[in-house]
Amino acid sequence: MSELLRNLRIALEDWDVVRAESEMKKPENREWLEKNSWDIFPLVCEYLTPELEETGPHLTQCCQDLLVIAAEAGNAKENLMSVLNQIDGFRSYTLVKRVLPALSIVLMKIKDKSKAHSWDWALDTVGTHFKTIPYPANTGLEGKERLTLDLIPETVDSLELLDDICVFLEPLVTYTRASEESVENVHRIKFLSRFILQVLGHPVCCMNQRPVSSQTDTILPRSFKSAQTLVSFLAALHTDVLSDVLRLKQNLDRMTDESNRISEEGVGGYLYLMFCEGMSLDCLPNVYSHSYLLTASS
Repeated sequence: MSELLRNLRIALEDWDVVRAESEMKKPENREWLEKNSWDIFPLVCEYLTPELEETGPHLTQCCQDLLVIAAEAGNAKENLMSVLNQIDGFRSYTLVKRVLPALSIVLMKIKDKSKAHSWDWALDTVGTHFKTIPYPANTGLEGKERLTLDLIPETVDSLELLDDICVFLEPLVTYTRASEESVENVHRIKFLSRFILQVLGHPVCCMNQRPVSSQTDTILPRSFKSAQTLVSFLAALHTDVLSDVLRLKQNLDRMTDESNRISEEGVGGYLYLMFCEGMSLDCLPNVYSHSYLLTASS
């Protein structure tokens, strides 16, 4: 075991976040880190547990920062295999948010010709944890009372993860949108869109999305901004935000592997957010506007 790993473990055992970050940033450790950063991930992720997330959030935040340093320094391919292996072993979906910043950096460092395959692997691994998010009970609340559902502890955890997913996806979407048209980029668009629609299907569809209006103002539910961001990502990736998404679902439905498919809730939630809540309607082609459809059908 290297001296860096030994000192890092001692610092984390003592909850000494200052020393832990100092060890990672020492110039004399830089060369070793560039060659062996993938060893950092299993060590640091030992301290990403539900118990420490509750009792020592400053320690788990430190672990998140350490993973970012390792991701920036080391080989992207080796780091990707290491971090995804750790995500597979997490006992709770709430811990995924701590590795998302590092994972985003790793995915952006992957060579262009391998990005689509690596992104597909990473998004699928992250997506498995979204499937474990529990469905909320049907309380029958309406109006302003329904906003109180955002205060349930389980919902708070899901909302925080949803916010972090939007931050995680932003550089991937921006890069894909700016890339030249190619087969590789078509695959990136497909994998990103599939993941976003899966998130819209669950957990977003189970969250309150209806704003509450009063005489003085409008109160937005807690998940509204994140849902709006996810819909805007789809609008950025597609020229026809309606037919492209529906065609993608039809193509994926032909696959035998159900894990690659998009749920009916995902597409339904997307259409609801766009047409009922008005998200990214300005990106909708004019042929889908109400006035055009009325004129064309008269």
